Amino acid sequence: FPSHDISTFNLMENVNLRFAWSQTLARPSFKEMGPVLTKDFTEDEYFVGNPALQLSKANNYDFRAEWFPRAGEVLAVSLFYKELQKPMEQQAKYSSQLLLDYLQYDNAPNGIVYGIEIEARKRLDQVASWLKNFSLYFNYSQIQSSVPLPAETARILAADGQSTANRPLQGQPEYIINAGLNYDNEEYKFYAGLFFNVTGPLLYAVGTPSDIGLATERYEPDIYEQPAPSLDFNLTQGLTDNWKLTLRGKNLLNPFFNRTQTYNGTEYIYSSYTKGWDLSLNAAYSF
Repeated sequence: FPSHDISTFNLMENVNLRFAWSQTLARPSFKEMGPVLTKDFTEDEYFVGNPALQLSKANNYDFRAEWFPRAGEVLAVSLFYKELQKPMEQQAKYSSQLLLDYLQYDNAPNGIVYGIEIEARKRLDQVASWLKNFSLYFNYSQIQSSVPLPAETARILAADGQSTANRPLQGQPEYIINAGLNYDNEEYKFYAGLFFNVTGPLLYAVGTPSDIGLATERYEPDIYEQPAPSLDFNLTQGLTDNWKLTLRGKNLLNPFFNRTQTYNGTEYIYSSYTKGWDLSLNAAYSF
């Protein structure tokens, strides 16, 4: 964080208004810059580093209004706006020399991201006495982003009768939903939690043209990652003041992770797989 400015105003008891401005940097990793062809066997994809990749800068503007009805409870609304300079984005490319599809990071000239976030945490003892150890958590973000299309990409899309409007920022989902139900009984040293998450469609890799102006000119369409809901749980039982057992379950819904490409109005499957669910049991001793 090269620079930042945060202001907090206490509007009334338990109600705050927060304003923040900051400048941030994103630096490329060695993999993203190293001119080396590698294969990710998990994703079955090739990746090539880009030595010309430059760091990205962002101006961030944030506003948050928050209300704390009681201890452990909050209701908050946040607005955010980000101005991006040279954002680093993963792109889908094709090499006519290698006859190979691959991914590579490159800089877009600029971009913007803006949206709203709603957060709520509520203890349920006011609903019914038997719910005194339960609490709910909910978080929702709606996000818009915009990056201008390069001239060559716009020309190819226009020739095919497709939209040449600004596209979303790579890696930025349209929405994010998190929800959780917690049970915490300190008397019996027992905790249980059920957690849900889903992320909206996001641009996994930006489509790019290759062999521009040649007879072999080719366009790799955008690759989008579709929503895949996630459900996890956590059970923790304290045995003594120092020992506890934890049972965790992850990815219980085991959804398909689908990536798609759309060309001339037809959607094609780029990849589709499941990750499987996972159970683990852990014993921990704290000093």
